[in-house]
Amino acid sequence: MSNGRKVIIAIACVAALCLVGLGAFLGIRSYNSKVYAEKINSGNRYYNAGDYANAVLAYQNAIKLNANGTEAYAGLARSYSAQGFDLLALEALQNGVSETGNIQLRVMLTGMENQDTDKAGTVRTNLNISLMQRIASMSYRDYAQVYAIETVSGTNNSVTVHVPEMGADLVFRNSALQPTAVRNGTVSPDAVPEEIHLDDISLLFGGQMPVSYDDLMQLNLEELLLMPPSAGQGYYVVSFIDEGCEVRVASDESGEIAAGAWNSIVPVNAIESAGGDDESDEEVEGIPCTGRIVSAVDGKAVDNVRIQFFPSDGSELVCDTVTDAIGNYTASLPAGQYKVILSRDGYIEEEQDLYIGAYSEQVFQDYTISPEIAMGEVRIVLSWGSTPRDLDSYLYGTADNGSDMYVSFTNKNCSGSDGPMASLDIDQTNGYGPETTTVYNPNGVYYFRVVDFNQTGFIGQSGATVTVYLPGQTPRVFQVSDGIMHENAWDVFVLDHGEIKPAEDLSDYVNMIYSNK
Repeated sequence: MSNGRKVIIAIACVAALCLVGLGAFLGIRSYNSKVYAEKINSGNRYYNAGDYANAVLAYQNAIKLNANGTEAYAGLARSYSAQGFDLLALEALQNGVSETGNIQLRVMLTGMENQDTDKAGTVRTNLNISLMQRIASMSYRDYAQVYAIETVSGTNNSVTVHVPEMGADLVFRNSALQPTAVRNGTVSPDAVPEEIHLDDISLLFGGQMPVSYDDLMQLNLEELLLMPPSAGQGYYVVSFIDEGCEVRVASDESGEIAAGAWNSIVPVNAIESAGGDDESDEEVEGIPCTGRIVSAVDGKAVDNVRIQFFPSDGSELVCDTVTDAIGNYTASLPAGQYKVILSRDGYIEEEQDLYIGAYSEQVFQDYTISPEIAMGEVRIVLSWGSTPRDLDSYLYGTADNGSDMYVSFTNKNCSGSDGPMASLDIDQTNGYGPETTTVYNPNGVYYFRVVDFNQTGFIGQSGATVTVYLPGQTPRVFQVSDGIMHENAWDVFVLDHGEIKPAEDLSDYVNMIYSNK
């Protein structure tokens, strides 16, 4: 046999072995995915039955099979917390965030590290993650497309604009990394603010002031420092890095930060990206976008949801993906504005908006999908950003039979003379939502209001959305506006015998008294 023929046969054998190995690998991966889902289901059953010890074992085994499984870490943390093992719960969430980067796990971790109230009833500090991520990803073009901006001042090399909806001044100026950010008093579309000044620093800290250096130490912030006054500066400065931004805030010598303090936020990652090599001919890859789809009724993950990403102008489909067995999805998308369509058998088709800033490194975006509803029912779903932490739904009014309607976190189920009237299905207290209310008897006049439980004054900047579902109708969507920026309540709509009527102010109808949780 010739040497050439021997080489060909050897190559063929190696190729065959590689194919066998690949097949075995894919088979093992498929098997692990199936077993992982079984472990999650087993853990959920144990948890719901109150058998937390076995739930812990099931979730731990799931993590061994898939270290990137967000639901396993969440379940493990809940199971530890139910047994009073708070340190173990924190460790589970910290490991989950480290392994997956999942935003929902991060929200849970922040919620455990910084409870809205401690045992003495003192409000704790939390950072406005949504705001930080927005600042870290947006160019001048992005701000101009998303917000109404106003030019405050400008020179040939520096321009300051104000964004009322954010309550912020953005300063664009030429620098070593951005030498052409401003040309003849005009800001380049790709320029990133050299610094951002918030009108009210309370927005960064969830509305809870004052904030101390000790409070911030509990957040495990990167490079947290308390610096003495520099030349000509009459105050100390607290500085730290988080979410790709460097934050500097004026304080007293003990590190206490007061409302209205001078502040500067520098999107350092975005500035470095903007100052990169513009001459590169490499094709720009899509930005990784991941998230989880949950049911509006019970907050549980929903598998096999089809997610389609279209440009906002309705042109050709950019990405089409499906959630896996535990509700997670992945996509790769260029920066820009998108219309997102969510669909699945047995669920109402959803349409959401998504904006990806030019300098986003990765996007974490969860969505809610609502099961189809029965005739005669109405479903109301509230969602928002990371701050304020706790928005509450209130539904109140009177049915035609004379029964009073009142549903909130203090009274989650309401019944009248004819049976169940409404219920609060989910009460979310750690940001984002969903918080869901179901109406079983729409025969009456009811009012729906959203209240900021901690009274931060920033409900107008929460990004809150209320979606109302009625059988056989297109969902009605209400978006909070910055017109109520300094308010703590948002009057959303009137439900009048199944008809939705927008309402900007219901104070003439009802004088609400809010109870403490």
